[in-house]
Amino acid sequence: MGVVRFLLIVLLLAWVARILWRWWHVGRSPVAAPGAQTAQALCRCSRCGTLIPGDRALGQKERPYCSIACQEKGEP
Repeated sequence: MGVVRFLLIVLLLAWVARILWRWWHVGRSPVAAPGAQTAQALCRCSRCGTLIPGDRALGQKERPYCSIACQEKGEP
């Protein structure tokens, strides 16, 4: 009888620990690591169609270019 009671107590404690573990980890919101880059909007080069980050595009917002060469050639 003592062994059965001991096993039931161990199982009960393991079950409670599992519930607390899940509650602790699900309750946290994911945080970006320091220095991690955030997602940026991409735009397409008006000349060759290459996708580039919006902050690295050359030219005007209406006509972004990926490089000076594409910007000099203009639209196809």
